[in-house]
Formats: sequence, structure tokens, C-alpha cells
Amino acid sequence: MPLVLGSVLMNVAFRRNLILAVVLSIQAPLAAQDYKPKLDTALEKIRNFLAEKKPDWKHKSVEPIQGSHNVSVNNWEFEGRIVRVSIVAYGSEDDAMAAMRRFAAQERTLDRLPDICDGGYSWGMGGSNIAFRKGDLTVWVSNSVTNLGQGVELTKEFATLIGAGWCGN
Repeated sequence: MPLVLGSVLMNVAFRRNLILAVVLSIQAPLAAQDYKPKLDTALEKIRNFLAEKKPDWKHKSVEPIQGSHNVSVNNWEFEGRIVRVSIVAYGSEDDAMAAMRRFAAQERTLDRLPDICDGGYSWGMGGSNIAFRKGDLTVWVSNSVTNLGQGVELTKEFATLIGAGWCGN
């Protein structure tokens, strides 16, 4: 009798886990679809502002890494230089804040940037990478420039412009 009861309980647990897996697998694509308009609106505002301020730089959308959800990856290119701007959507402002806190806790060498949108960080060699938050979205800015000084300045310039155009800073 205990063997039968154990088998029944294991079967119930298996079914519960299977149902949970199905629900989660359905929820992830739905969540990705829910954020697309928000990501598109943010990108459009950023793209329009950068087109006005940096007209020589050409925008290209980049396909996110397979399996990525709720992210818009974009390059701005000019004379062999590339600035990458990735926008990530979260379920709430609290989720976005928590994601930034987790990142800050893992990164050893970063500087706080409290004046860009809702706050952010720079890290990497000389602060050559910048991430910041606006509401439930985060923006990640990096570049492909090999000259460290030029790369740092370029990332700062783009992050500052995006912050001014998108957040009004």
C-alpha cells in the first residue's frame, strides 16, 4: 500500500510540475509580446532624438541572442565605429530596480551615475560601458572603439544624449 501511495503522490507532483512548465512556457512568449510596444516606443524616441543630434550615425536593429525576451538591441554606426544600445523591459519598475541592484552587486568596478534618467552605472576600463534605468526599462550602452579614451567619450556622449532625449535630463 505505501508503494501505491508513493506512486500516486509522485504522479500528482509530476502533473503539477508539468502544468507549471506549460504555463511558464506559454507565459514567456506572451510577456515578450506584451513589452514589444513599450520597447518600440522607447526605441523610436531614442532613434528620433539621435537622428537629430547625430545625423551622420546610421541606426541598425540587431537580432537579440536566441532565447532573449523583452530586449531591443540596436547599433549606431559611423566611420567604422559602432555604439550598441540595448533596451530591456521588465514587468515593473521594482523589477528593473532589482535587476540594476543585482548587476551592481556583481560588478566590482563601477561608478554611480545618479543624474542620468532614474540612475545608472558606468563600468569597464575607464567607464567605457554605461547602464541606466527609466521606469521599468533599462538601457545598456557600449561601443566597439579600440582607443580607450575615444571609446569612453563616445559611450558617455551617447548615454548622455539618450538620457536627455528620452528622460529629459
